[in-house]
Amino acid sequence: MTNYYQDLGVAPNATAKEIKAAYRRLVLTTHPDKVAGKEAEFDRIQAAYDVLGDPTTRRAYDASQSPLINLSNPASYIERFDRQGLLFYLLSSPEDLDLYTYFNRLFRWQGDKAITPTNLPNHDVQWEMLSYVGSKLFRREQALQRDRYPSAAVKEELRLIDVNTVKIGLVLDIIVASPQHRKRLYDGVMGFDDSAEIEEITHLLGGKAQLARFMKNHPDLTGAEAVFDLRQVDCLTPANFEALLTMPRRQLSDVSSVINRLLNVNLLTQANFDRLIHQKTHSLAIIKGLSRLNHAKIFTQDYFNIVVNAGIEAENVGNNLEMLSTSRLLTTATINIIKERIFDKDITDSCIAMCDSGELNQETSEVLMWQGLPEVQPLNQRLDQLIAYGIYLLSCDAEKGKLVLLHGLSLKKEVKNFFELSLAEQEQTMPAFKDSFLTHLHSQDAQMGVHREEWKVIIANLAIALTGLGLIALGIQYAATGHGFFASTQRQKLVEEVAQDLWLTPK
Repeated sequence: MTNYYQDLGVAPNATAKEIKAAYRRLVLTTHPDKVAGKEAEFDRIQAAYDVLGDPTTRRAYDASQSPLINLSNPASYIERFDRQGLLFYLLSSPEDLDLYTYFNRLFRWQGDKAITPTNLPNHDVQWEMLSYVGSKLFRREQALQRDRYPSAAVKEELRLIDVNTVKIGLVLDIIVASPQHRKRLYDGVMGFDDSAEIEEITHLLGGKAQLARFMKNHPDLTGAEAVFDLRQVDCLTPANFEALLTMPRRQLSDVSSVINRLLNVNLLTQANFDRLIHQKTHSLAIIKGLSRLNHAKIFTQDYFNIVVNAGIEAENVGNNLEMLSTSRLLTTATINIIKERIFDKDITDSCIAMCDSGELNQETSEVLMWQGLPEVQPLNQRLDQLIAYGIYLLSCDAEKGKLVLLHGLSLKKEVKNFFELSLAEQEQTMPAFKDSFLTHLHSQDAQMGVHREEWKVIIANLAIALTGLGLIALGIQYAATGHGFFASTQRQKLVEEVAQDLWLTPK
């Protein structure tokens, strides 16, 4: 069954804005007009957005995915069972029965037809049957609750509906609809599975009583997958298990999902588990942030650390990292700006607009990644910081952010073009390059008045970095003179003028 939320990389409780933002990000990297060879992936993403992007079709889709939660829209199998007259029999004390026995008694299945821990012939049929019962109980409960003064018989029927609905949910969660980890852990607790793996898990945790505690705290066995994942990397310890055991269900579900993702990218270690547990109160934001890394194919240790350390801002940080990767703006400087600052707003719309207009393209990416000779790298680092500052401004002043970002890329392109000339050409054009660069450097000073204090320091540092180049990159004969673009006294004077207005005028 297609999972449209998974196709877009969002959670089932994602807002309409989150769904739209995820769709727009993915279109950048899959649209046939932009990227060749990804037509099938684009079609899948478009199909998901066609359903989830419209409130009406999304509600219908959600109903078909979770019939026990929203049963107002009967699916075709419900109509089919109605025609067939499928019978079921509510039990007065279902809590006293194991899940297999409960299912068999609910439908009066016996002998070879009965399901057992080793005989589950058709999960889809069992899922449909249980969902059908759930829909009938839902409608019956709605009808009974209209009675403002229920009799004792009505109250008893409501109780039966409630306890059987809970049990049906457990059968679905553990036996039928979930990954096999929950079933295997359940079978281990109940004594139905004595495999070597279950025996090892029991031994690592100090006895079957620990597993029984887990099932008591989490009857639907949310987090079972995390138990098996931790065992796979030798991290299943009593302390780690206790950390899982004591979490609320929603939190445990999110943490378990992160653990599984870490396992899939070979990053599940004790250190990363500890980082995750330390930030467990922000687990939902973290899993959303990590899903963005996963979609951008940048799920590495460094990026994991950045997202997890962001805590409550993890989703925003993950969004920004994905957007920078998609827009080809991911550098050490831009990563640092994300780590150091809390972005006021999502930068997705601004980056997408610049990509669509062609202002961000393959050429600007090559310019950004260019480092040149070692002598040029200090200046390049300052230019990268200017570009990173522009990216930050996108989140609080989109117009100024775009101006600074493109200004930084234009300056870096000018430096790149100059230092890719031959040494003879560099020697010949050096004065013109110096004047042009300084004039270009200050060309946006007036427009950046609203951000003047930070702008002043950034531009001054760039001018200082330019003086530090010397003439080493232009040839050894110039290095021997001991002079750079500015004499040392001029450079020192510029440093002293950073806090004044004199630096605003190109020298």
